[in-house]
Amino acid sequence: MKIYFLLLFFCAVTKSCTPEKQPPEPTLELTGRWTWVESRFQTRGMPQPSITTPDSTGIAMEVEFLAGQKLKLYHNNTLVNSQSYELWQTPGNPAYILELGTRTIQPNLEEGPIYFTGDSILHIAGGYNDAGAGQTWRRIK
Repeated sequence: MKIYFLLLFFCAVTKSCTPEKQPPEPTLELTGRWTWVESRFQTRGMPQPSITTPDSTGIAMEVEFLAGQKLKLYHNNTLVNSQSYELWQTPGNPAYILELGTRTIQPNLEEGPIYFTGDSILHIAGGYNDAGAGQTWRRIK
């Protein structure tokens, strides 16, 4: 009987010492260079969302997320903004929120909840009041 108790105790101790697998840190998933695919905007009363793309704006936008929560924004391969960003979570909500230091250059990166499709597509769900907005970015590096 002592053997069973010791075996059970040993299993319980080793299980409690095994670290649980943690989800990847979102800053690591963000790190790299991304190219803008499209932006969508829709508000109440609009039958269809307004969609802008690099072709419709004439601006090829890229963002590079660097270590230390810094980013660089490029328009047509020209650096137009270098700033900090922050990722935060609301308790109990698994989504991370992207928040920018400044938003002075247009078009710009959206702020809001982020999620990934695979390891190469980034979605940012922006919006305010009764309007919905979002951006899609594709990883290039």
